[in-house]
Amino acid sequence: MSWGTAFRLRQFVLGSLWLLPLVGGLLGVLFGSGVVLADQSVHLPSYWTYSASTASTVLSAIVGAMAALTGFVVTVTVLVVQMATGTFSARYMRLLYRDRVLKMLLALLVGTLAYSFALLRRIQDSLVPNLGVSIAGFLVLCALLLFVIFLDRFLHRLRPVAVAVLVASYVHRGFERYTAAIAAAPDVFYGVFEPIGEPPALVIRTSKPGAIQALNVRGLARWAREHECLVVVCHQIGDFVAAGAELIETYGGAALLGLGGTVVIAHGASTARAVTAACALAANLARGDITEKIKERIGERRGAHFLRRDRERDRERDRDRERDR
Repeated sequence: MSWGTAFRLRQFVLGSLWLLPLVGGLLGVLFGSGVVLADQSVHLPSYWTYSASTASTVLSAIVGAMAALTGFVVTVTVLVVQMATGTFSARYMRLLYRDRVLKMLLALLVGTLAYSFALLRRIQDSLVPNLGVSIAGFLVLCALLLFVIFLDRFLHRLRPVAVAVLVASYVHRGFERYTAAIAAAPDVFYGVFEPIGEPPALVIRTSKPGAIQALNVRGLARWAREHECLVVVCHQIGDFVAAGAELIETYGGAALLGLGGTVVIAHGASTARAVTAACALAANLARGDITEKIKERIGERRGAHFLRRDRERDRERDRDRERDR
């Protein structure tokens, strides 16, 4: 799996409200079936036992209460979103849907509902899951306690000051994480880069418009080490880029053609590997007689033009020296 696919999958899991409740419902069904099997080998005191009618009534009430409470939580979430849409930015909406307490509450409610329904359909006159009914009551208490925490958390997060602190802490964590990753990768440069006239060896552009959400810093550093070059990230995370905009540039040793010998230049921020690659490039050009081959390909006329221009430059330099004297 590529890094891009893994990142999109992770963002989908973090942003979805239905995935964790679905997992909670499946676990509730499996746990209910397991408790029925375990209940046959567990002997509880008399005050923990229930009749078939009492167990059916209790579990039916739990199923109805969990369904109603789940609907209430969803309604509260939708109302909060509607109220916050006109006041706060879309970044806060993203944090709202990713709230862990909201997802845990929905998962617990759906799981308790599925668990109680799994027990309810197993109740018979000769088989009453006493342990399962007791566990269902405990799950209801946990769900109510988590619901109170959820309600208090949402009410406090609607304050503008709390929203500002939440968004700032979220952005700060992301900035520190990527800054630390780039600081640990000397082959990756993040920010404004001045190559001092040297053109990039490779430019990567966007195929479609969008916002930059993340960078695979480790992958960029690994690619830079393999190709012995410097990778420059042209935009920051969160920037909106148009189609065809430059995202990444690479710099390394570049050959200067049209001179009388083999010349390779590199930028001032070159790493040790980049300098080594530039030296290797110069050695390969010298062994391949690239200068002589260019002269042969261009012809004598182009060479005469260069020589004539050099002679004229030398004459002007001699005239300047004579004037100075």
